[in-house]
Amino acid sequence: MANSGQGIIVVNTGNGKGKTTAALGMVLRSLGYENKVAVVQFAKGNWLTGERNFAELLLEHPKLQDKLIWQCGAVKSGKWLKDNDEIDNFQLGKVLFDDTKKIVSENSDLQLLVLDEFNIALANKYIDLVEFLDFISQCKKANIDVVITGRNAPKELIDAADTVSDINEIKHAFKAGIIAKKGVDF
Repeated sequence: MANSGQGIIVVNTGNGKGKTTAALGMVLRSLGYENKVAVVQFAKGNWLTGERNFAELLLEHPKLQDKLIWQCGAVKSGKWLKDNDEIDNFQLGKVLFDDTKKIVSENSDLQLLVLDEFNIALANKYIDLVEFLDFISQCKKANIDVVITGRNAPKELIDAADTVSDINEIKHAFKAGIIAKKGVDF
């Protein structure tokens, strides 16, 4: 159990829509208190999303430039990793996890870490689960709140978390033939 002197581990999982959206609500809330926040997105790579566009705007704001770190999949600072060659998911998992550890080690004032779609990486064994669990345990001890999103959260991660939301689909517009909509779905 978490106490006031340590971070909280939150897992948003399930097959429903809104796992990332819920995590980004926590980002906005934390930034509202001028906390330092990092967001690392595993599966969204070079896909331009509304949240990524908004993050770029936030990063231009003078009060937030040193409060927000945002890394999307295989794209880092607008450039592909590994000389513009796409990398496979195992390499990407390793690179992103290494980058995540580096972000934490270089930002002692970090208060919220969002690992978007990392459940996918864990479920597919792109990231070593035991090493990941140890990492989030260390974050928790350092009073960093960690939010992990994505379908198929491993049982061991659910067991280690303080808060778990299983977001289930009841109905989805896509199944009725309505395509994903900018600003709502991405």
